[in-house]
Amino acid sequence: MAKKAAFGVVKINTGTLVIVADLRDWEAPSESNEIDTTVMGTGKSSMLPGATSDNATLSLFWVFADAAQAYILANIGSETAVAVEVYPEGEGTGLPVWKASCYIMSATPQGAADGAVEMNNVRLVTDSAGAAWSASP
Repeated sequence: MAKKAAFGVVKINTGTLVIVADLRDWEAPSESNEIDTTVMGTGKSSMLPGATSDNATLSLFWVFADAAQAYILANIGSETAVAVEVYPEGEGTGLPVWKASCYIMSATPQGAADGAVEMNNVRLVTDSAGAAWSASP
């Protein structure tokens, strides 16, 4: 289920940790691959959990002239993981923050008739060290 942000922001380490965009919405599912262990002839399938992955998909309000935001587009597919912090309720003492080291896999710029520009489907995948998204207030 997506977590809705009212005043959220996203920070990415572009050399230093900087706010790159205001957050529209986001989700960070943790998933496990399925390993099929079905024995032929039993009439019933059997599965075991396999390797896990921790991803995130962000939708952001966007300003294309912002150099920090341009970093996302310039680093799609880069083999260098970046530190990402998601503040769903904005920054402040006691407010939650989700952190991970991620690869930027994709992003979709979108515009609307009302002039709003968004960057949707910013897909992040945690690095090979397997560090899941960590949350803390």
